[in-house]
Amino acid sequence: MLKSVVHQKQVIADSSGQAATVWDLGGQPASYSGKEYSRLFKERSLMSKLQAPDKEATVRFTVDMSESLHRKLSMLAAKTRSKKVDLVRMLLEDGLKE
Repeated sequence: MLKSVVHQKQVIADSSGQAATVWDLGGQPASYSGKEYSRLFKERSLMSKLQAPDKEATVRFTVDMSESLHRKLSMLAAKTRSKKVDLVRMLLEDGLKE
């Protein structure tokens, strides 16, 4: 959530009728409003940089496999100190490369 607040809302409403932005209008209310909007834009820019990138949607599915294949997967996971799910994803991605 953003922390900046824009207090001078009337000057913003007036700016559209004057074909101007709050940065173009004179007077103290417009000056304050312009500074508040500038802070808001800078904060929003920082917030967008800090947010994790959007992840692709995932789908869950079940795979039946032989016990011996499962044992090999488990041994590989233990040997590489990886999770089985990560190994399966990696193997699928490698096998399905275009």
